[in-house]
Amino acid sequence: MGGELTSEQRSLLLSILSLIGTGILFGGAILAFYFAYNNYAFVDPDEVV
Repeated sequence: MGGELTSEQRSLLLSILSLIGTGILFGGAILAFYFAYNNYAFVDPDEVV
């Protein structure tokens, strides 16, 4: 196998990479919101000085 990609393989690879990247972004954002919500929910606002 040479290192040459056909246009079909290249477009498929780009679409897979973009899907993975989008999944990581959304997953990270969801996890961040989840942890932030849990940390906020367990803290009583009256105890914060």
